[in-house]
Amino acid sequence: MNQASLAEDEERRFRANDRAWRFFESQSASYRRVCVWWVVSPKQEATRMKRLATLIEDSENHLKSATFKRASGGVWADKSDRPPR
Repeated sequence: MNQASLAEDEERRFRANDRAWRFFESQSASYRRVCVWWVVSPKQEATRMKRLATLIEDSENHLKSATFKRASGGVWADKSDRPPR
């Protein structure tokens, strides 16, 4: 099975932010695989670059990427923006 991977320049850009890269590398393989696919799957380069910037920013702030948040809630969802029950 072929696995998605960041292009050389994309990985270089990510590694340039040491804090973000260390956080990303400390995450599970399944998390990294989904995040990389989310970054590299769009056809338009502008979308790929925007997603890479989001992933780097989230990683720098030690946040799991929004790609892992469930719309309906669940373990990964940020409940802070939900109205009180």
